[in-house]
Amino acid sequence: MKIVALMLFMVAASSFLVVAQDGPKPLYPPMAPALMQAELTDRFGVGFKLENYRGKVVLLNIWGTWCGPCRAETPGLEELHNEYNSAGLEIIGLNVGDGNGEPETKEMIEAYRSRLKIEYQIATAVESIRTVRAFYAITKAEVVPQSILIDREGRMRAVFVGGGPRVEKLRKEAVKMVMADQ
Repeated sequence: MKIVALMLFMVAASSFLVVAQDGPKPLYPPMAPALMQAELTDRFGVGFKLENYRGKVVLLNIWGTWCGPCRAETPGLEELHNEYNSAGLEIIGLNVGDGNGEPETKEMIEAYRSRLKIEYQIATAVESIRTVRAFYAITKAEVVPQSILIDREGRMRAVFVGGGPRVEKLRKEAVKMVMADQ
């Protein structure tokens, strides 16, 4: 029920902002600096920050290899990647660790990625606990999976807490809408 309420709030708020603002683009909050500046590492060991993706739409998804709903939503994320990557969508799957504050091994993460045939970017955080807490501070929910949709200007456009067909449908619609914004 919290998922539906959060999404309805986001849709209602964005609809209001579209009507209330003079000009073509609505006002959306900037993504939290703690997440934009967090030190992330891709599966090849190359460091990066979300800030490096300005100019692209980013869907930041947090997950764990132990999380059943995370596995269930992976095909939908892969579908979005295949449909929109060439148009500027970057999906970043940020591993949250083992659920007890410890990082998952690179071997576990790679086996998960390989088994599920994930082509979008998989990452870990250098300061995993701090980065995940920054994510949870935005969503107000300490669960996985979760996703935050960030537009080309680094503004937060949608938050998705949990999984399932309803969340997947809402996420797909939000990505389509943000990708259409130029």
